[in-house]
Amino acid sequence: METNDLLRQNARRDARDQLARRIGLGYAWPLNTTVVSTEHVSADPEDVNTLQRIYSKVSFNHTEHIFVHQPQAGVKYWLVDEETIDFGAPPPDKEAAMRAQLKALAKNQDRQAMAPDYIFSQDQPNLVLTTPSISNRDQNFVIIAEDRQRQLLAVLQTRITVKAGVDINLAVSARPAKTADSTPPWVRGRRVTIDYQTTVQVRVRKAQAECLYRLADVVVADPVPTEEEVASPEGFLFRSAIDQLGENVRNALLTSEAFAENTELQVYARFANTVNDGYLLQRVLVMVRPNRGLQISAELSDTTTKEAANKAPVVENPANHPHTVYYQGSAGLVLHNTQASTAYRIKLHDIDIAADVEVGSESATDDLRPHMGQLWSEPANGNGGDLTIPCSRSFTNDPTFQVEAIDLQYGSWTSPAEGDPNYQDWDAPVVLEQTVQFHVYPDPSPTVVSPPEPVPAGSQVIVAIQDTQEGVSYQLFRKDTDQPVGEPQYHSKNKTLGFSIVGVDLSPNAFVGDVVQLVAPDVQEDLKLYVKATKPTSGLTIRLTQLATIKIAT
Repeated sequence: METNDLLRQNARRDARDQLARRIGLGYAWPLNTTVVSTEHVSADPEDVNTLQRIYSKVSFNHTEHIFVHQPQAGVKYWLVDEETIDFGAPPPDKEAAMRAQLKALAKNQDRQAMAPDYIFSQDQPNLVLTTPSISNRDQNFVIIAEDRQRQLLAVLQTRITVKAGVDINLAVSARPAKTADSTPPWVRGRRVTIDYQTTVQVRVRKAQAECLYRLADVVVADPVPTEEEVASPEGFLFRSAIDQLGENVRNALLTSEAFAENTELQVYARFANTVNDGYLLQRVLVMVRPNRGLQISAELSDTTTKEAANKAPVVENPANHPHTVYYQGSAGLVLHNTQASTAYRIKLHDIDIAADVEVGSESATDDLRPHMGQLWSEPANGNGGDLTIPCSRSFTNDPTFQVEAIDLQYGSWTSPAEGDPNYQDWDAPVVLEQTVQFHVYPDPSPTVVSPPEPVPAGSQVIVAIQDTQEGVSYQLFRKDTDQPVGEPQYHSKNKTLGFSIVGVDLSPNAFVGDVVQLVAPDVQEDLKLYVKATKPTSGLTIRLTQLATIKIAT
């Protein structure tokens, strides 16, 4: 029977009962077919609203208004929890249970409403009953009609189910996932920073009972997921591997998948066995540090060829030093599989900060300070593939490079000032794990000073090498036979840094400034000599561009 038909039928029956009571022809029990409706009708497709049960859905911790249409004159209506009455019990027991509930609700004015003693029109206003706040679970209600004069009770046929809404105001915090070595603190703010390809844990405080929680990507439209997406851990919208069921006595803990890029997360909540759902208001921005494990290789440019060494012939190029550069040559680094959201720059490795230090300082600290954090390139943005970054300086020593990286969206190379909104969230640039060392050939251009005058036969002759390099050995060779002449000498000016070269005798030699004196003993004939410069640490050797000439006096 349609609702309107039932309303008309009840109106006729109500008029008949009123007339019967007035003329003393008897009485009737309260109607159990009185029409009931709610303020919010459920839109859940699984809920079929019928004359036997109607469904409604309210927001978390809200009440629902239930309307009694065309109430009977002189009848009082009570809104009672359905679970409090055993409708399968014998009639006396059932009636006793109902009267106990009415007595318990006697002072609750929201749960009761009285119809006037006389009703003369079908336009009589509806009575309104109000549920308690619905928070943690669905609640079922029945309406008891009480004829106060006759002390008769009847239960209306229509039952009401009010579905609990999701509490979208629960507090959400996050932290990097725990490891065997550490348990990071919970971050109550909006952002949490994690390493590349690691996970986060999200905590929902005071989770609702029988409510499932899951992490979801923030999307523009906040679409309600389908049942298939909710059920599938592979659903495109969702991030957590496991739904967590709230129990109201603990927090719900969610673990995400591993992240390779910045992601904003929200928590999707859904009551078990229903589609009563919603998204919590508090969100979590996961900031992912750049990938530290990028592979790095060397890029040797044209200026690393012999042209940079004035075409001086290379005597030796050890196979165990693949990254070799000529003096004042240049090179670069190739970063493989870079991230498009990341900027990179080359920096002198901290272990080699003394590579370009001027000698003769009184303090090691003074020597090192100017080179701390020395940059060797401009920042370059990743492209999702291989990225070549040229070094911005020419090579004179053997540098070891590291690469720093920052996130382009939220990162910066320097710390924001206190008071800046990003100050607390700033994370220092990430240093990539791999380093690259270059070995540089000795400078081929020191000046070779020959004796200005002819010398007597059998003399010991000194050939001066000016503008030499520290830690480099110099050796005379006969041009005609390539045989060594005299002993090698080292530029080994005493330094306060305490550096030494293992396996090399660096005892001071006689020299002035940067001049190394090479001795050719017992010269008996005119000679043309060349000089080999060797770095003992790497074994790289090069021939100086100038020759020495010794003439015997006649």
